[in-house]
Amino acid sequence: MADELYPQSEKLLAKKDEHMHVQQFLEWLDSEGITLANWEKHKHDESCGKYHDLCSMEKGQDYLMPHNEGMRVLLMRYLEIDENALENERRAMLDALRQADGG
Repeated sequence: MADELYPQSEKLLAKKDEHMHVQQFLEWLDSEGITLANWEKHKHDESCGKYHDLCSMEKGQDYLMPHNEGMRVLLMRYLEIDENALENERRAMLDALRQADGG
């Protein structure tokens, strides 16, 4: 029954070991100064900023851009956990506990 009420929480619980290992790995990368990055295509437009005339990159040239998602968001996406739904489930659990206590 809890599976039906709290599917994201159950999924996270089932993946707790994987969650821990991946989180430790991401923390290790950070401690080593390793940054995750995405390949992007250079637009060679106003995104070059005030140095547009000095920009040596060609339009369409590939370059690495640091990944902008936080570690928690990335981890939840990898585990296929909907973080908003998970938070809603946690609030529902707390509400259910309060009601059970007569509060």
